[in-house]
Amino acid sequence: MRIGVVGVGAVGGLLGVLWRRAGHQVVWVARGSTLERLRHEGLNVESPLLEGGAVRTGPLSALELVDSPASAGPCDVVIACVKAWQVAPLAGVLGPM
Repeated sequence: MRIGVVGVGAVGGLLGVLWRRAGHQVVWVARGSTLERLRHEGLNVESPLLEGGAVRTGPLSALELVDSPASAGPCDVVIACVKAWQVAPLAGVLGPM
């Protein structure tokens, strides 16, 4: 499956890593400083849900990390891991996913 994760915070990062480890293709949507950090440093997730307690992805490629839902392309599943006040504006731009 191709899974789109909008918002790469604690929840979006963890869920994406878990799905990726399960063999699914994950595309994260991030913006601003988060996007730049992930492009250069990757994702570092610590959780008791992860085998070994932590995972570091390394820099994320352009296929794994995009700056907008339109750039993500079609996904089988899309999960919005954003703050409650961000849901309404986000709903209008998720169509391409």
